[in-house]
Order: sequence, then C-alpha cells, then structure tokens
Amino acid sequence: MAERLHPEDVWAEVIRRLQGQARTRGQFAGVHIAPDSNADIPDQEEARLVILPPKVAHKRGTDSLAKAFAHAATERRDTANRIHRNTLVFLAADEARLEELDAATRDYLGWSHVLDSEADLDLTANQKNQAAQRKAQADQTVASRLLQTFTWALVPAQPDPGAPFTLREVKVEGQSDSLAERVSKRLGSDGDLSTRQAAATIRLTLNKVPQIWKDGHVALAAGYDGGTGRYVGLWTPADNASPPVATDSLLLVRPDVAMRQIAATEPPMPRVTDPGDETSPAGATPEPSSALGRRVVDIVYPTVKTRFFGAKTLNNSMLVGKRVLPVSTEVDLAGRVSMLAHLKIAEGGGNLAPRLYFYDDTAGATKKVHIGFVGPHYLMPNTKS
Repeated sequence: MAERLHPEDVWAEVIRRLQGQARTRGQFAGVHIAPDSNADIPDQEEARLVILPPKVAHKRGTDSLAKAFAHAATERRDTANRIHRNTLVFLAADEARLEELDAATRDYLGWSHVLDSEADLDLTANQKNQAAQRKAQADQTVASRLLQTFTWALVPAQPDPGAPFTLREVKVEGQSDSLAERVSKRLGSDGDLSTRQAAATIRLTLNKVPQIWKDGHVALAAGYDGGTGRYVGLWTPADNASPPVATDSLLLVRPDVAMRQIAATEPPMPRVTDPGDETSPAGATPEPSSALGRRVVDIVYPTVKTRFFGAKTLNNSMLVGKRVLPVSTEVDLAGRVSMLAHLKIAEGGGNLAPRLYFYDDTAGATKKVHIGFVGPHYLMPNTKS
C-alpha cells in the first residue's frame, strides 16, 4: 500500500504537517507554507520566511529546483517586479533527506489506511492495537525527519548594487521544534537578519556611502513625488525648521541633489546688509545675522491617526457563533475567526443601518485589518432582531 502511493499524496501529507510551522514565526513577520507560485508571496517591507514545497528540493552547490523557484520569487511577484527583494528568506528540503522523509511518510499513511479500513480488513483487537502502535511510531518518525529535512536557507544577497542578486545557501540546524526559530537564530548569528540596529552600526553602514554626507550631516525628506521628480519636505541642517518625523518613509538625500532642488525652486536668499557697508544698497534694511543661509521649510508630517475604543460583552453563544467569519488563512489556518469588533456606518435606520465586522491583524502576520461582513444590521443576528 505505502509503495503504491502517488508522490502528490505524500507531498500533501508533508505540506499538511508544515502548516503547523506557520504558528511560530521566530523573528519573521510571517511564515508562508508551500506557495504554488511567486504570486502567493506578499511583497511587503517586513521579513518573511517562505518554506518551499517538497517537490522543489535543494542540493548543496547545485542549481536546484528550489533555487530556481526562489530566484523567480525574489525577482518578481506574479508579472510585476518585486520591490522588497531583501525581505524574503526561503527554506528548502535537502534532496537526500527528502527520500528518508518520503519513506517515513509513506509508512505513516500506510498504517493510517490500515486503521481506517479495519472493518473491511476484519482486524482482530490485537492486530488493531499493533497497527495503532506502528502508526504512532511512524508519526513520530515523520515529525522528526521533517525537521531534519528542511535545512537549506536560501538568502538573497547583492553585495554589489550594480550586479544581479544571488542566492546564498545556508545550512540551518538546531534543537527547536520551530523551523522559523532555527532560521532566525542562524541568520541572526550570521548578521543576515536583525530586528534591531545599534546607532553605531547604522553610522558605520552609512559611512560606506560617503556621497550622502556633507560636513558630517545628511539631508532628509519626508517623501518623494515621482510625478514632479521632487523631494517633499526637503530638509537640510542649515534650515530653521525641525527635521521630518522619523517614519518608515523618511528618506536620506544626497546633499548635492538637495541643494540643486533648493536652488532650482526657491528665490535667492536676501542679502544680509551692514549699515557701515558702503556697498549696501541705499535704504536697505539690515537683517539679523541668524537669517544668513536659513530658509523656511514646509515639512510634511504624517497625519495623526485617531483610534476609537468600545466594548460590549456577548453572552449569547448563538450570537457569538454567527460572528465567526471568513478570514485569510495567513491569520488563521481554519480560514475563519471570531469577529466581535464592528462599526455602525450611520446613525438611525434601525436594522437597515449597515454594520461592518472586522478583525484587527495589524500587529500580526498580515499587518492588515480583515473585513468579514458588511451589510444591513438585520442580516447579522443581534439582540434586537
């Protein structure tokens, strides 16, 4: 029975077991299990671990199927160029160890089939107990070999900005039952993955790009307008305004680029006059010396976001159950989650007033708010209906 199983059936069982690895993310914002294509991998700023399906394994030093998949997924998402290429790490199965995992999985599925068919096979109580023991042993073997098989981390790297990126292979081992934690620990020790950076480390990195420095300072911008080709909220150390707020969109601007934009778009600074200077124009009004070389900067600060909080306790189990709504499997593997939080779209209208039920996963794997229901109040059972 076990030898006659189709490889797709064996891979499906391996992927089913890998799904449990998504619950523990280590230092990654998300763990994606066996994507069918590069379109299934988000293009976001946070670091993500992609555990490749068993059909694309890797062998040290070769152009494996796993490397080909990882290269394509790093380069593009579906038909669009991927923007955040350095936020992905791929974990692939070792080609040799995969054969051992395949054998153990077939053994497990075989004994599972025996137990499922006990009535047709007319098993005795003793035979049933033996089959259950063999299934339990095979289950443990599969769980152990799963961790021993997925050991190759493929890390995109581009030491030379002018050259194409490459995939560096890193052997990942450890004692943790979480693959994400094993990868996090190994890449963290190698310096490839970090959630915090000391100020001195950041300065050392910036020192490698000397063209952004001028007299020990840098120019900043709150954003960039691609339509006009101008930096928004451009700030230099000589400006009299405070620098832009440090956000994820804050930009470092080369001083020469900043000065060209300033010179091209702003009138010359008024000349500072001195009453005793014979070259000063007649009737010129002296200006304070602090104005020399200073300009007013209209810094664009991020809009302040306001949160509203409310709470209501539902003791009716029927009402609570009706609020278990569809959600992305990245949030919950079951594809459904309880959504008690909701918004009333408009005042009045009674049961016709729209309601919006949502799940806040902004601090979770997807960094999004998921909407499970939008519609009239009467379509969602409530205490007044």
